[in-house]
Amino acid sequence: MKKWLAIITRIIAVISSFLLVLKILIRFLNFRYFRIEVLGLSMVPSLHSKDYLIVEKSDGTSIHPPASIVVMQDSDNNIFLKRIIGMPGESIQVGDEVRINGKILIERYAWGGTPNSRYRGVNRLAQDEYFLIGDNRSVSKPDSRDFGPVTKSRILGKVIYRYWPPARIGKFKPEIRKFEPTDEEN
Repeated sequence: MKKWLAIITRIIAVISSFLLVLKILIRFLNFRYFRIEVLGLSMVPSLHSKDYLIVEKSDGTSIHPPASIVVMQDSDNNIFLKRIIGMPGESIQVGDEVRINGKILIERYAWGGTPNSRYRGVNRLAQDEYFLIGDNRSVSKPDSRDFGPVTKSRILGKVIYRYWPPARIGKFKPEIRKFEPTDEEN
């Protein structure tokens, strides 16, 4: 009888230890990541409504790579998914094309065009500012074309993984920024 009691006690101890480790792991993951559902069409073709994403939380000081898809919060606490187009210190012009420091940005992910009424330019982004736009340019509203540059403290995190729908599961890698060659480069 004592032998069975010792075995049961060990099993309970192992299960309790496992549950404690699991609880700690879940708390750690919740501290570092969150999930979000895509609503709307502003990020088509990259993201579709009803996609479910894992976002790595930003600490407010993180430097996000160009072309990353991020979650940002506006001054009214609304949450948006947008792509980083302009980085701190860069000059931005958004019209029929996007120009960064005078060079035309090649955007394989962009869809649709920017209406003339939403053409924008920023002389130079501050050291803590980003310019964010949705991939579906004719539908994405609001974005930095409307409310201007976004400080890094308003960026809640970077999209790192899509876990639903099953046919589109996968890790997100930032696009490598490429520019059209200038006349001097030809």
